Amino acid sequence: MFSFRKKDERKKPILRKSIPALIVNKNWHDLFIGKKPSTIQHTEKKLETLVKKYSQVKQELKEYESLKKQLMEGIIADMDNISDETTEKLDKKMNTNTNLIQDLNMRMEKTQDDLLDLPALIDECNKELIFRTAEVFYPKLMDNVQEYHQQLTEIETLKRQLRKRLERKVDLEEENDAIYHKLHQVLGADILDQLDEYFIGAQGSRKAYDLKGQINQDTDSVFLSEENPESEN
Repeated sequence: MFSFRKKDERKKPILRKSIPALIVNKNWHDLFIGKKPSTIQHTEKKLETLVKKYSQVKQELKEYESLKKQLMEGIIADMDNISDETTEKLDKKMNTNTNLIQDLNMRMEKTQDDLLDLPALIDECNKELIFRTAEVFYPKLMDNVQEYHQQLTEIETLKRQLRKRLERKVDLEEENDAIYHKLHQVLGADILDQLDEYFIGAQGSRKAYDLKGQINQDTDSVFLSEENPESEN
């Protein structure tokens, strides 16, 4: 029989395969009936935060790239339109745009670093959630296995007890049948009818002690025809 022992987390295996975030998997949510355990909620919240941040950072980078493109196009357009009259004004505008681009470059570099780091952090947190989930459900699996075997043992015990009772039932049926037939042979039908009326009553009949004819025998035969479970072990 299987048994569950709490494992040393220092020895837990390194999950080599990565899977999509559990929090977007409906089947994972369906595992839990009612409120999730606090350990699951804590890790789930952490993972949700990381996934949300990853989406935000991707959107920020997209916006930075779009803004930088607009600024670069503006600078190129201004250079094509430069003249003596507009040089000072355009130089000021180009300097402003150049500063904005430099600021965007710094922001984009930080955002790109985040985009490189976040997938690994999400994967690490997701694998932590996998282990927390396993901590909840592996004991349940093992408890079910243990109870299952207990139920099997009880069922076999009940089957043996029922078999004995059915065998005794058959013995009583055959004993009554044998007694009646011997009385019939010894006393004859007339005397036996009189005795039936005296001991059983005027409304009574042989059915009162004819046990074989009272209950359907199909169910009995199923159990009595089975091999003795003990002989299988």
